[in-house]
Amino acid sequence: MDKHGISNPDAKRQNRMRILRTIRTKGMISRMDIAEELELTRATITMITNEMIEQGLLREVGEVHPMNEHSHKGRRKVLLAIKPNYKFAIGLSIEEKVINMGLSTLFGEVLEKASVKITKTMTFNKIAEIIADNCEIMMANSCLERENVIGIGVGIMPETIERYGFVKLNTRPDYQKLSAELKKATGFPIICGNTIEMMAMANIDFDRSTGRYDYTQCFITADKKYHLALSRDTYTTDISVTDKINNFIVGGINGLGGAIKTELTTENLRKSIKKMFSQENTPVLYKETKGNINNVTFENVSRAIKDGDTVLVGIYENWLDKMVVLLNNIHCILVTDKIVLHGFGIGYVQLEEIRDMLGKLSVYDTPCVKLSLTDGKLSFLGGCAIVIRDFLYNRGGYQQKSNIPKPSQTEEFTEETTDVTAEITESEQESEIAEAPTEDITQEPGQQNV
Repeated sequence: MDKHGISNPDAKRQNRMRILRTIRTKGMISRMDIAEELELTRATITMITNEMIEQGLLREVGEVHPMNEHSHKGRRKVLLAIKPNYKFAIGLSIEEKVINMGLSTLFGEVLEKASVKITKTMTFNKIAEIIADNCEIMMANSCLERENVIGIGVGIMPETIERYGFVKLNTRPDYQKLSAELKKATGFPIICGNTIEMMAMANIDFDRSTGRYDYTQCFITADKKYHLALSRDTYTTDISVTDKINNFIVGGINGLGGAIKTELTTENLRKSIKKMFSQENTPVLYKETKGNINNVTFENVSRAIKDGDTVLVGIYENWLDKMVVLLNNIHCILVTDKIVLHGFGIGYVQLEEIRDMLGKLSVYDTPCVKLSLTDGKLSFLGGCAIVIRDFLYNRGGYQQKSNIPKPSQTEEFTEETTDVTAEITESEQESEIAEAPTEDITQEPGQQNV
C-alpha cells in the first residue's frame, strides 16, 4: 500500500476496512484467502485479524482443508466471520404520525423495538426527548451499556423534515442540523438521511438469503407516493431515489392509459371494492376488516376470495395483472437482479402468484422478487443499516466518539455529525478502537428467506 501522506494508524484502518469488506463479500473466509484477495502479506493479515479477534469483532468459526477431501496434505484453513453481537445499532424512522425505533445486532437481528405516536403540535425538542428516553429503555431491556451501541441511524422523509425547519436555502434537507439536535439529546453519534434510501440499504445488507451483495436492486415503496430506490453499490450510501415511478403506465380502461399512482394504490383498491363491500356481498372480508373499508388490503382481499368471497375475483386479478406489468416494465428498463416490494399490503401467497406470472411474461431472465424486510414497524432497520455500514466498512470497526454518559439538555456540545451523503474522513486514531466484546445474547443468524 502506498504510504505517502498516510499515517500508520490510517493505513491500519484502511486494511481493517478492506478485510471486513472481503469477509462481507466472500462470507466465511481464511486468513490465507484474505491475503491473496487483498494482495497483502499473510503476516499483515494475521496481525490485524488477531487483533480484531481479541477485540471481539471477528471470530474463528471452523476449519476447512485447502485440498480435496481425500488428501491429508496441506495446512488446514481457519475460517473467520464477523461476530454479530460485538456491537449494536439503534435505528429510527421518523414518519408523519409515528416514530418506529429499534435495536439490532450487526446482522440486523432485532433485539428491541418500539413505536411512538407523534402529533403535528409536537416540537422537535419534544420528539428528540422522546427518542432519547426510548433509546435508554431499549438498552436497559437488552442489558446493554451505552458503550455497546455504535450510534443511531435516523431515516426521515424530506417532506417530514421540512415540518421542523431543517431546510437549507437550496431546499435540500438539513441533515447536519437534525443530526446535531439528536446528538445533543441522546449523546450518541448520529447519521441522518432519506428513510427510503436507508430501507433499501437494509434490504441489501440484512438479506442473507442471496449469499451475495454485488447485484442491482430496485426497492419500490407504496404509500401516498410511489418511490423507487436503485442500488448498484455495495459499501457506500450512493443509492438513487426517484418518485417518477408514479407515472409508469400499467393499465387503463377503453384504451386510456392508467398510471401506477392511480391504478395500484390501496385507495384505488378500496374504491373498486366500495360498492360491493357489505356483510351480504363480501361476508369474509367484511368480518376480517370489522366492516371498515379503510382496513382493506390486497392481502386480506386475497384471503377473502379463498374463503368464499368470489365476487372479488375480478378486482383481485385486475390488480395482480397490473402489478406484474409494473415489475416487468421496471425490469425491462433497468435489468435488475432483485426487486423488493415495500408497503404493498401483500403476503407470501400473492408474492408466489406474482413471481409465477412474471416468469411467464418477462422476456429477460426473471428477477428475484421479494417482500421488504423493513415493512411495517421494521422501517427502523434502515437506520441500523447505515450506522453498521459506517462502523464496519467506512471506519474499519472503530467507533465514533460519543457523549457518555447521556448529556443534560443544558450541556454544550460540538456539532460533530455525519451526513448520510457526506464523505467520511479517514483520520480516526487508534484510540477510537472499539471496546471489548459483549456476551452473545442471540444465536447466529440463519437465512432470511422470503
